[in-house]
Amino acid sequence: MLPTAAKALALYDGFCAQSAPARITVKTAVPPFAVQLERTIAGLRMNRPTFISPKYLFDDVVSKVLATSIDVRRIRRTYRRTRTPIENLKDGKMNQAQRYFVERVWQPRLRPQLVAAGFWRVATVA
Repeated sequence: MLPTAAKALALYDGFCAQSAPARITVKTAVPPFAVQLERTIAGLRMNRPTFISPKYLFDDVVSKVLATSIDVRRIRRTYRRTRTPIENLKDGKMNQAQRYFVERVWQPRLRPQLVAAGFWRVATVA
């Protein structure tokens, strides 16, 4: 996967921005606390050279989420690679919040945004 400014902006707008439809809940990983990330994204938006390559831009975000997210810990405890996606859901069904996210956020907004930026494989995810 080739990192690009367009992909970095799509990830930021989808998961890190104040108005992101799937904003990361670990507050220290995203603005206003992640000042370097915010500054780098502002530079990318203005086509200015940045000190951090888009390839490494989200490394700090990922490490903070993996280290502190209660949700990630819960998923690590219950998720099994040998199961199908449906088998990994509680009772084999999406709950109301999961269904809302898929139908109102993922399919109409987030997935098209990521695919348009060049994340082609995302197109095959529900």
